[in-house]
Amino acid sequence: MSSTDFSALCQALCTQLGVQPPQLEPDPLGVVGFTVQLRGVDLAVLHTRPTDAFALLLVNFGPLDEDHEPGIWRALMDANFLLVGPDAPAFSRNPVTGEVLLQHVLPLADVDAAQLRARMVHMAEVALQWRKDFFLSAGAQAQFPRTQDPAPSAEFA
Repeated sequence: MSSTDFSALCQALCTQLGVQPPQLEPDPLGVVGFTVQLRGVDLAVLHTRPTDAFALLLVNFGPLDEDHEPGIWRALMDANFLLVGPDAPAFSRNPVTGEVLLQHVLPLADVDAAQLRARMVHMAEVALQWRKDFFLSAGAQAQFPRTQDPAPSAEFA
């Protein structure tokens, strides 16, 4: 996907979300991206190089409850194990803030603005659930399927 196509995806997504599209300018490393806040959750979409055929969706889940940190990381690593498949999302830690992130590679040939919006809305809902129970409550991980359908869909799978 070219930078022009990424810009078009950004514009179409912003139109669907009812927000003003940002001016997309590469940072010093050549990364172009934008952040959208849905229900208090920051979601960033990044395009690292003009020739890349993918974008990266980053969902900021937020800070950990330090009293339960080992259990929370164990639950997130268990979720990573369940989120298997091509282009599966994965939990990680922001090395600067220590906050939990979900990283999801998006093959741009397989995603349009409506599909991206649906994924972002779902991920915001999952992040809000995580902020309540850190995936430590019974059944909290039931949101995650055991396998991921390799075919692209408008749903996070």
